[in-house]
Amino acid sequence: MKVLGNSGKVRMFSTEAGQNDPNAVVIEMDSLRELDADGNPVGASGQDRHSINTFASQDFTFHPVESNFMMGRNMSVSANKLSFESPVGAVGNISVDTFIMRSQGFVGPDGEEWGVGIGDMKFNVRFPNWRWCGDEGSSCRGGEVGEFLELDIKIKGAAEEVNLVAGTLNTYNLGGDANLTLTSKVMLDGVQGQMPAGFPTLRMQGRSQIFTFRFPKFTSSAEYDPLLTQDWTQDEVQNEEAVVTTTGSSGSGVVVSTTASSTAEQTQDSDLVAGGITVRVQGNSGKFRMFSSTAGQNDDNAVVIEMDSLRELDSDGNAVGASGQEKHSIQTFANQDFTFSPIEPNFRMGVNDSVTASKLSFQSTVGDVGSIAVDTFVMSSTGLVGPEGEEWGVGIGDMKFNIRFPNWKWCGDVDANCNGGQVGEFLELNIKIKGAADAVNLVDGTLNTYNLGGDANLTLTSKVMLDGVQGLMPSSYPALRMQGSSQIFTFRFPKFTTSAEYDPLFRQGCMLVVGMMFLWTAMPSVHRIRCWQ
Repeated sequence: MKVLGNSGKVRMFSTEAGQNDPNAVVIEMDSLRELDADGNPVGASGQDRHSINTFASQDFTFHPVESNFMMGRNMSVSANKLSFESPVGAVGNISVDTFIMRSQGFVGPDGEEWGVGIGDMKFNVRFPNWRWCGDEGSSCRGGEVGEFLELDIKIKGAAEEVNLVAGTLNTYNLGGDANLTLTSKVMLDGVQGQMPAGFPTLRMQGRSQIFTFRFPKFTSSAEYDPLLTQDWTQDEVQNEEAVVTTTGSSGSGVVVSTTASSTAEQTQDSDLVAGGITVRVQGNSGKFRMFSSTAGQNDDNAVVIEMDSLRELDSDGNAVGASGQEKHSIQTFANQDFTFSPIEPNFRMGVNDSVTASKLSFQSTVGDVGSIAVDTFVMSSTGLVGPEGEEWGVGIGDMKFNIRFPNWKWCGDVDANCNGGQVGEFLELNIKIKGAADAVNLVDGTLNTYNLGGDANLTLTSKVMLDGVQGLMPSSYPALRMQGSSQIFTFRFPKFTTSAEYDPLFRQGCMLVVGMMFLWTAMPSVHRIRCWQ
């Protein structure tokens, strides 16, 4: 893939055939305009123009190439990413992210993911900000009010004209075995929405195809992501290098080689590895991924666990401490920093401390209110672990994690500064868990064991340790709801004085209803599944 000049024009071609490949596809930003509710252009004149009649003279700023960028379902697809953006006067910006896939998987909007192969190309078009006609400070004339952004993209493949692929509603054959898949879905302010009826549209302009995308009004940002696949990319990239090249007007550029991912997983310093299982903490936000060490992080049956949000509630279940100097909540852990402790490679645990495990702990503060901590373990020996009277067997490669609140200052406590006499009675934690299945279901014959897909089962319990004593969550907790293609499990902790701890159970390949741990059981393809009693 080569970016041509600074005008946002991209050429995709076979590396073997070179840029003169007769089956190459050229993608070019063509024009942009803001429209009112009736589809008429607005802001076309005046001090700040809300349109770009042609991108030919538009300068884009290029960012460094990101290799091994993780994207797609469960963040399981690796790609090389190149981003470039351009201002639209003082009105806003348009940004383009281009990706060449380094591994197989699924990408695209929720509910409409597309399968991709090595060498496939995807690009996103984003408007990270925009000041609309009618907004405060806009200089549009005559009371004009913007309601849509309409973007034209010129795409030319080997075919003189494009046609829908037989049996599809949104996949176009561009010629030369190149297909373009579109969707009417668009992200508006981080929420999935729809373009108006009839969009995207297609019209011919000379020998090129003009695809028109109409974005409904948004407050902060909008994003759209089509997919371009070429049948020759899969086989070729496994043997040859696919190249991402950016070339400016000076002729200088950056070249990044993209080859197929190796099946041997390269471990990272913070990985916990044992018995064919790798647990990898992703970033500093309390998100971690469990996968087969042989299959690598792109394992189709990987499970991703992510701290989602945390709230303190009163006795009626209403949020408290949500405002003021000390906030008793975390709306999202995406920007929450965790402090990581050194890995303990021979941690002793279980009955008579007879089980060894690799342990990684990380912790984050919630302002001056308290802390949340996560302990992850991968077993390096067999034995019995669990609470007294409820022990169960574990094998090498089994994994568990604990969620702990080692301290907490409640609304209503001395020195708490919550508003209006609020009194906290519960902590409610949301955890996002995504396995291979699009939706989870209870395992037949159970009340609390969920099948996540890929032979992975999650068993929950209403039991929780409060101040070192076993207690119960309120009735109907834990609770489950869907959010996109992920499952959100909600855990409600009754009020405690010093600490609280919860540890669900996870197993792959066998269902075990015990409910006080979360285990990943190693399942090498050449061995039978272990079901410990």
